[in-house]
Amino acid sequence: MRYRVGLALVMVLSLVLSGCFGFLKPDKELAKLELNAAKNMIEPGDANTLTVDGKAEDDSTVAVELTADAWKLVTEGAGKLEAKADNPNQAVFTAAEDFTGDVKVEVKLNDLNADVTFKVVVTEVKGVKAGDLKEQDGYQDSPNKDDHNGVRIVEDDQRGYAPGTVFTHWNWPGHWIKWEIEDVKAGEYALVLRYATSSAEEFTKRTLKVNGEEVRGADNPIELPTTGGFAGGGAVGDWSYQVVPGIKIEQDGKVELILTHAGTPGERKGTNLAYLALVSPAEFPIDDSFLLRIEKAIGVERTEGMWD
Repeated sequence: MRYRVGLALVMVLSLVLSGCFGFLKPDKELAKLELNAAKNMIEPGDANTLTVDGKAEDDSTVAVELTADAWKLVTEGAGKLEAKADNPNQAVFTAAEDFTGDVKVEVKLNDLNADVTFKVVVTEVKGVKAGDLKEQDGYQDSPNKDDHNGVRIVEDDQRGYAPGTVFTHWNWPGHWIKWEIEDVKAGEYALVLRYATSSAEEFTKRTLKVNGEEVRGADNPIELPTTGGFAGGGAVGDWSYQVVPGIKIEQDGKVELILTHAGTPGERKGTNLAYLALVSPAEFPIDDSFLLRIEKAIGVERTEGMWD
């Protein structure tokens, strides 16, 4: 009996040592480098973080350790590239203030290399506060008298933005609102909507007309997913944004935008709006930091002490 137990233990130990259970499998060899940029576009003067990952032949991740001299900025005059002192597998590129165009960065380790290309572009931002609407209609059929005067422009700063910026009570399907944005150059833009709502998407749909032409109709409306609330009482975390691509402006000048509440008919569900902005290039990445850039460009002020 003891002999059998001992033999079994020897067999188990042999299997473990041979790596059959994966405990002592050899590390995979580094076969290639993969270099990625955090953003595919930045503005002059802005920074972009670059990260290198090591890959095996099967594309699984393999540990790699670079040194600062592994990095190279290929595009002359584009800006400055510096490896991070605490993590040389990352580097930060800062674009020169007077540079626009493609930027190529390369990294080398022994006989392996990788590169990435991204763009430095000058953005065009034009917009308007939600409270600066020009016209509205289509709300009179609401069964709730609170809707019969149209949207209400918030005259205090308790929703995170300065008085006159935000409006509420955009509640009733069919209620349309018109804005005008001045001095827009011809080109292709993305429309950025800064909004807050506690309602689900089926209740917050909006159609869009640009200079009288339907861009997003009832068969392809803009959807505004719930943000959790209406930013009341300074709950600025309720504010989110939606990006609507493919806005083509045919000629320089004033642009007229009309958004119509296209939620479920007969359902009274609201969405608050802070501002609308046209951004070009249309594919420029929009994030929380770029929202600050938009707000500065169109004169939107945040309430001090409410934002992190």
